[in-house]
Amino acid sequence: ALFSRGGLCGGRRRPLSSSSKPHRAKSKQTFVLAPLLRHDSELMNSPRGIIDSLSLSQLAGHTSFVFAITAFSVKDMLDLRCLAMSSTSLAMIFQYYRPKPLVIPLKWNVLVLGINAFMATSLYLERRNAGSEDVPFE
Repeated sequence: ALFSRGGLCGGRRRPLSSSSKPHRAKSKQTFVLAPLLRHDSELMNSPRGIIDSLSLSQLAGHTSFVFAITAFSVKDMLDLRCLAMSSTSLAMIFQYYRPKPLVIPLKWNVLVLGINAFMATSLYLERRNAGSEDVPFE
């Protein structure tokens, strides 16, 4: 390759040693689904295809975007809130199970999830109360 060691950038061509690979600290946390929620760096060495090597965290990330796109296409506000809460929850799973978890987006997503949960609950209660009243609209 042109820009590899010894290409256009100059220098001798040397094989990458095991010490030049990035080192990732082992997490002390144990989780029941930990083998399924593999990090991206562990998937790089997987001999299987891309679809077969998707971890649950990556699948959660892709599904969160599908839910977000679907949320933009619905007309009902309660459906939009529920899809947004699902999308945010799945995005939080993806952000937490990265090689280096994204802490700032996780914290903001907790706030967004809380706001959506509050608004969805108020919409649901408003609809339930509106259905029980027999007051005609004027």
